[in-house]
Amino acid sequence: MIDFFIKRSKVVLDCFTDNLNSFDYFPIKHSNNFYPEWWKAMPKIDKTTTEVGIKIERATVKTCDGIIALYQQGFMIPLWSDLVLETHDNGFKYTFADEISHIGNHDYEQTSREFLPYIHFKLYSPWLIRSSKDVQFFFTQPSYNHVQTLTSWHVLPGVIDFKYQHATNVNFVAPRGKRFQMTAGMPLAQLIPLTDKEVDLRLHMIDPTKIDDLRIKNSFYPFFTGSYKKMKKLINEKEKNKSKCPFLGKK
Repeated sequence: MIDFFIKRSKVVLDCFTDNLNSFDYFPIKHSNNFYPEWWKAMPKIDKTTTEVGIKIERATVKTCDGIIALYQQGFMIPLWSDLVLETHDNGFKYTFADEISHIGNHDYEQTSREFLPYIHFKLYSPWLIRSSKDVQFFFTQPSYNHVQTLTSWHVLPGVIDFKYQHATNVNFVAPRGKRFQMTAGMPLAQLIPLTDKEVDLRLHMIDPTKIDDLRIKNSFYPFFTGSYKKMKKLINEKEKNKSKCPFLGKK
């Protein structure tokens, strides 16, 4: 009974962009805004006939608790521009409709040879996110929104945080010799908080120079290896020292 009156602590996620189209037309939203159209169009009950000729009713995937609960978790990052991408044996080429977005990639030498049949892409997102608390998020593909293209490309999953890094770039792979098109507004990635804390999503349109400062800070890795862990340690040490007296070294 006491737990009923305890207010959950809140995680504030400040989402920054200098891309007006992303902010106005394709903003980050809670996942429940992106239930697939095919799923919404399905009836909850399907009428069928058994092998012995008896007519029955049975539930469809529209009532699947696993899918319903999935879309009640976290938020989605929509694609902010139409994209056409072609892969071939030696690389890839692409065109964004907005003519400003871009894609990078990692060579297969940075991964296992198991990835040789595929080409890796890093789609640079216009969004940077800063978290008020050290909370991890499961980063994954909203597969039910991409049923028709599951064999064309695949978003690589991972667990990330937004306290020590702020990028929302989307890593995905595609087989060689493919051509496909992605549509602006489609949910590109789902981020599910690995916490029971309430997540407060706040979107900000900011000046390009200010977001550049955040990008520079986010990409500052002065180490060849182990950069993330080393920078995380430095950030924690700096925050700890802020609370100490500069003369006595005490709080």
